[in-house]
Amino acid sequence: MTSKISYPKFIIENLKHRAWLIAFSFIAHFLILPVYTLMYIDNKKSLLPDPSNVKELKEWAFYNFSGLLNGQNNFFLAILFFGMGLLCAVTGFSYLHSKVKQDFYHSMYVTRKQWFLISYISGLLIFLVPFIVLSFCTILIGQVNGLMNLSLFLYCLRAMLYGIMVFFLSYHTSILAMMLTGQVITGVLAYIVLLVYGSAILGLVEALCSTFLHTWVANLSPFDSILRYSSPAALSANFIGANVSESGMVLGLHNTAGSSFRIWGITLLLLIIFFIASLLLYKKYPAEAAENALSFSKIGGMIKTLISIPCALAIGLFSNAFIGYSGKNHWLFIISLLFVFLICFIIEFIYHHDLKMIVSGKLSTGISLIGVLFVLCIFQFDLFGYDSYIPKEDSLKSMSVHCYDNNYYDYQLYNHDMKIILEKTTTTDFHAFYELAKKQKSTKDTSDLSNIVVRFEPKKGRPIYRSYDVDRQDMILAFESKYKNSDYRKQENPIFNIHKNEVDYFKLEDIYNTPLSMDNLTVEQKSNLLMAYKTDFLNADFHTLINEDPIAKLYMGYTLERDSKNPTTDSFETRLYLHKDFSNTLSLLKDYGYTIREKIDPKDVLRVLYVPSALEEQEDSAITQKEIVDPKEIQYVLDHLSLYDNQRLLQSNIHDGASATILLTLKTGYEIQFSLFEDK
Repeated sequence: MTSKISYPKFIIENLKHRAWLIAFSFIAHFLILPVYTLMYIDNKKSLLPDPSNVKELKEWAFYNFSGLLNGQNNFFLAILFFGMGLLCAVTGFSYLHSKVKQDFYHSMYVTRKQWFLISYISGLLIFLVPFIVLSFCTILIGQVNGLMNLSLFLYCLRAMLYGIMVFFLSYHTSILAMMLTGQVITGVLAYIVLLVYGSAILGLVEALCSTFLHTWVANLSPFDSILRYSSPAALSANFIGANVSESGMVLGLHNTAGSSFRIWGITLLLLIIFFIASLLLYKKYPAEAAENALSFSKIGGMIKTLISIPCALAIGLFSNAFIGYSGKNHWLFIISLLFVFLICFIIEFIYHHDLKMIVSGKLSTGISLIGVLFVLCIFQFDLFGYDSYIPKEDSLKSMSVHCYDNNYYDYQLYNHDMKIILEKTTTTDFHAFYELAKKQKSTKDTSDLSNIVVRFEPKKGRPIYRSYDVDRQDMILAFESKYKNSDYRKQENPIFNIHKNEVDYFKLEDIYNTPLSMDNLTVEQKSNLLMAYKTDFLNADFHTLINEDPIAKLYMGYTLERDSKNPTTDSFETRLYLHKDFSNTLSLLKDYGYTIREKIDPKDVLRVLYVPSALEEQEDSAITQKEIVDPKEIQYVLDHLSLYDNQRLLQSNIHDGASATILLTLKTGYEIQFSLFEDK
């Protein structure tokens, strides 16, 4: 008899009982898709200089219109995906949380598997039908406005698929949460936990590493590669973040080779696992579970432990950051241990709804307490030896080192991405760098330290990143030995990745701090200037680059990979420091009619304003600023100002402790700022 069940009839009957949700779904989709799209397009037209310019509007639509169908450019739709997933699951399976309704449903000649499928399919229809119908209405709106073409239509279909996947992730997570609980409120709480748990654990571990491990490099975390796959919420973010670029429609904001395949594979696997787990739990769902916090009481202790440990640690870390990190973590220990008790009591109250029972579950509470203490001890005492670990030298294929204190190079070419910088500056002759890493200093050391980031590349396995504080002189000696190799100099300086035919413009800035445009240079002169600078850099003494202040800066605009097939107009700008012994570059500049000024001409100065640092910090009202207009006094001040005092011109603003500021007002109206130090 059960084998002859008419699924359509039962599904239709189920939909009738949820008519309010069907109406809500249609109204919400109507407002969030067609209506929002009309408003969005109208607003875009009003922002265009020429609203009748269809070409510009179509170009905008090509990159942005599909985002209205997956949540990329429609925040309300992204919220609707998650909201409908939760509502469809709650309304479809909430009868399990009522003993009366559960007895009624399960007394019929319909198997539990069939009831599960009826409710599941009904929930799908409640979302899918309005979404698909009104998504095509949205596409029709684009067509009526003259925005649609075949490529954009295909992107829109793909965006619809991405939106459906977000709903599936929310829906399956919600159903699993309903199977694990016996009350709607605890089901909703379980849904939130399941949705973000994996990502939250990774974030917590990373926060613990940043707090306790001195050699941890936060922006090169090994967890970054798995964070986007770590939870249903993280996977959903990839589909919502999918947008149109020059390479097509890509998943997520940081698409890499093979990541799209992994996202699809992990998402489908997770959906299948959640579906099967929900079905199996439904078959075993006990009748007495209705109206209880959990459907399976035996897993209560395990769930309490899995929630209380990370929550207590997170609260401890938050409080530690709130009161200000001082290197001492005793308050983190105290607050984490106090809150693990409080959270365990709250969870027991949710389980039993009885204040007398909050101290029950002593075993799971004890395990939670020990778990928090164990995790904190692992990080506090570095039981796994993370900070002290250095790979054996003969196991390494290459190394690279980047110094935070050295701002000599402009890494715009590498998007200032630390990982790319380290990958571009690897060397197989790394003995000097290896010895430098072994000489790492304690953070308590008061000597002159420099912070470096090291990339160890083993012969087998993934690269290892560490951050070390080292003696500045040791760091200089290590780099000096490497700079004897011209090939390493080329690797270290991004300028050698720019070719002469890619240069757009030069601007010159000397002690006057006024960038001077060099628009009259020919293409050949620009190329010659770049080649001359490369030659001077390769021939320069290492100590000149590290210790000597530059006399001027060249700003160079460039466009990469310009050719007839790729006539891009996006330019970038980098800075090139000029030293006194850069003879080739200085000679060319002189030939081109540009003379570098190393001193301020008194005739150019209108006045000098002396401002003590104490006045700037408002520490002493008795100290006042002084204005100097007498030519002889101005001359005296200028005679005692040097390039060293010109912070803007220095390659790294590492000088501090200035006792005063000198402001020079030129007759042109331009103002130059110098810093005066105690020795002056």
